[in-house]
Amino acid sequence: MKNRCLLLVLLMCSGLMAATAQAQQQSRIINGKPASTATYPWMASIFILGGKDSDNGGGCGGSLIAPNWVLTAAHCFLNEAGNAIADDPAALTTVTLNTDNIVDVAAGAIERSASRVLIHPSYQPDAETSANVNDFDIALVELSSAVNVTPVKLYTGALPAHLPTIVAGWGATIGDGSSPSDTLLQTQQLVRSTEICNAAHEGVITANMFCADG
Repeated sequence: MKNRCLLLVLLMCSGLMAATAQAQQQSRIINGKPASTATYPWMASIFILGGKDSDNGGGCGGSLIAPNWVLTAAHCFLNEAGNAIADDPAALTTVTLNTDNIVDVAAGAIERSASRVLIHPSYQPDAETSANVNDFDIALVELSSAVNVTPVKLYTGALPAHLPTIVAGWGATIGDGSSPSDTLLQTQQLVRSTEICNAAHEGVITANMFCADG
């Protein structure tokens, strides 16, 4: 099964799965089509200075879930070694909303620094000691001040298999994790059963996750 992404079910967006944890800890929008923050106003671009993704900084997508809170993945805030959360991640983090392009930023873009980054206490990214580095891969970013932007409506209840969903973000456009997109993209995915996903992912899917593919 191709283009499969693993996402935490703890705080799922209704009809939208913004970039969160994936099996290889990289955000990808394969075969994506152009999207817009006019349609998905809650889409947030998160820039983290330094860390494991590059010498200068790395990016992640997130979803605005309240006027001053953004939901994203914990692995976005790993240190350069990739085995622990970076020191003082809030000081390294900037969040941008209301722009489709994260390089040529829109005139009406909204930017906030982070006042806090809350990592799930059970997240264990060190592959040397962790039974599952993808489990509990979730984080909350508290913005320095509230924004006047529509938050995403969070999904509650059981997830039926074959539910159509949308993945959106600025992730890699090639399966090897390369060629990230500067512009917001979207692609449709279908929720798959835990049994199917565990067969494909060697049993790493836990009760905290769900699985979808194209």
